[in-house]
Amino acid sequence: MPYPLRYLRMLALLASISLPGLHAAESAAPLKAANLLANARPEIWQIGKAPPKPWQVPNPDPDISTVIVDREGAKWVELRDISTEKAASLRQQFPPLKAGRLSFRIAVAGDHVGQFGIFLGQGNASAEVERIVELKVDSKGIILLGSGGNREKTAFSLTAGVTDHLFVDFSPSNEDLNLSLGRIEKNGTAVIISTTTILQQAHAVTRLRIATDLAPRGAHFFLTDLVLTAPTP
Repeated sequence: MPYPLRYLRMLALLASISLPGLHAAESAAPLKAANLLANARPEIWQIGKAPPKPWQVPNPDPDISTVIVDREGAKWVELRDISTEKAASLRQQFPPLKAGRLSFRIAVAGDHVGQFGIFLGQGNASAEVERIVELKVDSKGIILLGSGGNREKTAFSLTAGVTDHLFVDFSPSNEDLNLSLGRIEKNGTAVIISTTTILQQAHAVTRLRIATDLAPRGAHFFLTDLVLTAPTP
């Protein structure tokens, strides 16, 4: 039996009405910024090997190592250094970036007595003049934040065996560089730990370099979930 015309019109009207609850759920979903670091997903890493290209690591050496290990059921990059002549390191290049966020999970080992740095810079980011963003960790786990060799102690330190989820925000203010060190809580909340402004250092960065110091030797730490993102429009 044919449906009445009025019934068909009612069905068409209902089909054209958007469901508010559905749209609210869709609009509430945040956009996830793309990671500018390639092959930074721990699930594709292989235990006992170095992170895959384009990551760059030093040649094998008995006194330094940059290798994927299992730590508490997850894959981490372990950097260990007992040399005064060579440094354990991890590097990757990316398109020029003047503002962004580098986040990572980090833990120092119980036998850590050296120093290491996490740098965003130009060239190889090895010389101080090439390091635009500097996060330095001393032998006691105290974090220093700065740029171009000009660093200040923050009120935060790493404790052996404890995992911290940290981030560094960097952005230009005219010719000056604004830096913020923060911690990401388990619920995803970002808490700022320290901020600083470095004069005349608002330069684009093109390389991430994580490296132990040549002296003092004895740096030993773990990293995973390395993410570099640009600001969302």
